[in-house]
Amino acid sequence: MAESGRTLSTAVHVLKALEFTAEHPKGVSVKALARALSVSLSSAYSLSNSLRVEGFLEVSAAGSGLYVLGPKVPALYRSYVESTLQPERLEPFLEELRDRASARAYVALWRKGDLEIAEILGRRGGRELTDLSKGFRGAAHALALGKVFLAEVPEDGWPPYLQTQTLKRFSRFTLTSRNDLKHNLQAVRTGARASARKS
Repeated sequence: MAESGRTLSTAVHVLKALEFTAEHPKGVSVKALARALSVSLSSAYSLSNSLRVEGFLEVSAAGSGLYVLGPKVPALYRSYVESTLQPERLEPFLEELRDRASARAYVALWRKGDLEIAEILGRRGGRELTDLSKGFRGAAHALALGKVFLAEVPEDGWPPYLQTQTLKRFSRFTLTSRNDLKHNLQAVRTGARASARKS
């Protein structure tokens, strides 16, 4: 029988070091790290140097004696996001959303310059967009979630199909004028700011 509740102190120190550094975006010193972890200064130096060599920490632009999170951390986060988008993890949430809304429920993400459907569950009789399926791209302007992304993406970063004045129609509700879309996205931004102020 496997022993439960056992932890590896070095691993715990590594994770706590990353957590502590994340709380200080301008950087932390090795001395501050040693105090936070309750370890000796030499141990903190060894730990921070190992994390720097492996790309989990890097020298802060604010000073050579300070460390910030390194480029490996965003890579881990991207992997985490990808894992949360696996069908078996999304299905219970999508089923509840679909049943409450009596409509097709989907999850999408902004990937390689366009909105991509990651998972979808349909419901007979619900309002649907034609040909909307997992992996579908090319309709950011026609989906509510797509407009949320577009509202925060500079226009020169929009996908090529949105760089024309006339946009593809997917339903009778689709905005087919680029100017109308820009006006609508301004309303999306205003609504998002209002919601942020209330929260």
